[in-house]
Amino acid sequence: MPSFGCLRSRPASSIAVLVALSLVAACGDDDAGNLPDDAGAPRDSSMVRDSGDAPSDARADDASATGDAGPTEDSGPEDFDAGDAGSGSTDPDTGVEPGDAGGLDAGDDDAGAIDASTPELDVGPSDAGSAPDAGSDVGPADAGPRDAGPVSICGLGSALQPGSPWPTYNRCPSRAGHAERPGLATVGDTWESPVVMSENVSPAIAADGTIYACGQRLHAFRPDGTQRWFFAPASHPGSPTIGADGTIYVAAVRTLFAVNPDGTERWRYEIADTTSEAAPAVGADGNVYFVTDNALTALTPTGTLAWTVPMAATNGAASIGPDGTIYVSSRLTLYAVNPSGVGAWAIPRPSDTLFVTPPIVGADGTIHVGTGIGDTMVVAFRPDGTERWRARIPAFPAGIAIGPSGRIYAGADREISVVASDGVVLAPLAPSGGGSYWGMPVVGSDEVVYAVAGGSSYGTVYAIAPDGSTVWTQRTEVGAVYTGAPAIGADGTLYVLGNGVLAAIMP
Repeated sequence: MPSFGCLRSRPASSIAVLVALSLVAACGDDDAGNLPDDAGAPRDSSMVRDSGDAPSDARADDASATGDAGPTEDSGPEDFDAGDAGSGSTDPDTGVEPGDAGGLDAGDDDAGAIDASTPELDVGPSDAGSAPDAGSDVGPADAGPRDAGPVSICGLGSALQPGSPWPTYNRCPSRAGHAERPGLATVGDTWESPVVMSENVSPAIAADGTIYACGQRLHAFRPDGTQRWFFAPASHPGSPTIGADGTIYVAAVRTLFAVNPDGTERWRYEIADTTSEAAPAVGADGNVYFVTDNALTALTPTGTLAWTVPMAATNGAASIGPDGTIYVSSRLTLYAVNPSGVGAWAIPRPSDTLFVTPPIVGADGTIHVGTGIGDTMVVAFRPDGTERWRARIPAFPAGIAIGPSGRIYAGADREISVVASDGVVLAPLAPSGGGSYWGMPVVGSDEVVYAVAGGSSYGTVYAIAPDGSTVWTQRTEVGAVYTGAPAIGADGTLYVLGNGVLAAIMP
């Protein structure tokens, strides 16, 4: 299954490709994440400051630097070993000038290797093949409220930058995807700035209003759309995450970078495996978790290796539950790992389908995962790994989010599917003219849902009220198909990234 990066959106036309991948999975091929032949990726990277050109000028400036990589079906549980992977330490020196990578130790190339003495993970209870709990069967569409009042589902948000309205993909370590405040009520000004080769990645917003967006590089934009600086690693970085001290973490091919708020490189950690484009997660102790094609890796705040846990063909971002448990999904398995690196459980996918989204964790610890190929569903698991319910939705989910009410929203073909917290399917959000494809949704504190609808080269951003009515729409150059989840700023400004464009829709 391809990585969903920051939840990789897939159009309906891609289903045939995904079906082929499912046939590979059914044959028991867990080698989909084999390393590329070229293991010697360049290591130079740099930060380049921008003098503050307007967004339209930034497009020309960025284009001129394009390509600059230098200074300017087995239903049973999968095998799952966990434990200390060795040292793999790096130099935590934070005084590196732009482009000065020579003093940074990339660590042991074998850092991803697992100690053979590591105990095998015991797989916890699983009723993945059983029927849903009573009362959670798919029911008739119901547009009325079914859920309790607003709840906090940000989990370990204190591990991220204080005051940041949206420090990582889907805002929280739980990846719930809803804001602490209402989103945009009406559209005022807008701007668009170029971010070359930005696909399937989401922006992050710092406490001072700086917007971090990745494409071919990591860009820092001011709230008016002008560029502060860009950081140019040797390969495309994924969705950024902002740590408690303002450090920006981004994963690129075989490397995790820590970047200072001024755009200089703080440290890097290199591995032999290929990293996902997914946003890193930051635990309560400051450890940074990131996924590769075949593992979950934890680094200390100074960039040294804490542990590595092998996994097969991960789907994207790791999520963190209220108790600190880290969750990762692959196409065949949902994994739970303790903060110490010891595996808690591994649950096989339901039969006749594959996990296709990263896990999303609710306030009560319930883990939600989208499935596709065959049965398209949202499946909910309790923190002990037992299945809570299944809710069938009509199409392959691009991504899911949880609203303050506990409702689950899944972007899909022709609608945003809505599921109550008890697993009952509600009336979908499907405004007239929404187009053939809906991207990943996010939710305001007032339960208004924001998502991009359209095709691969264009998109219309929708704000949709809980009753299904359209609050506002805004046409952008951001396409819906390969767009990451939006981000909501402190003033309600909505930022969407994709198709080579970062768009801001302001009050």
